[in-house]
Amino acid sequence: MLSAVEYASFPEIKKLEKKMKCDLYYGTPFQSYRSAPSKTKGVIIEKMTERYLSNLGITTEKRTSTEHDIRISNLKIEIKGSSLWDGSNSFKWQQIRDNQDYDALIFVAIYPTGVRFYYATKKEVFDSGMLALQHGGKKSVSNTSWLSGVPSDFPFMKEIADASYFS
Repeated sequence: MLSAVEYASFPEIKKLEKKMKCDLYYGTPFQSYRSAPSKTKGVIIEKMTERYLSNLGITTEKRTSTEHDIRISNLKIEIKGSSLWDGSNSFKWQQIRDNQDYDALIFVAIYPTGVRFYYATKKEVFDSGMLALQHGGKKSVSNTSWLSGVPSDFPFMKEIADASYFS
């Protein structure tokens, strides 16, 4: 058997621990989120968004298809979340698809100190010219895009502070 002390002495483990301690989220409540698999992160983001909206008095309804996450006042909403990417002070919201059935997006920005929620219509996002293709390279059409930056980089992102966005 390999002891925990022996395991911890491996240079690869020491390097990994050093990298982990340099993570902006190390020692914060969001540390566990950062280490979660993508699917789990998606569930966490959706539940967190529903709780936040509920706290604002916004009622969410179940989705009517797998092409969006929730509904608010008959609007189909897709939720995208991101924490700051390693080595940068920017977010990357991924898997944004034009060919899916939703009316608006909620962008969740997880900072080491807290979470902010932003709203934009699908049209605003796709008309902005700020999306980058995520898959397929230059020779193929993927219909999957991403946004990279901070919310203030995107004029279409409006912070959700009350229920007025969904009235």
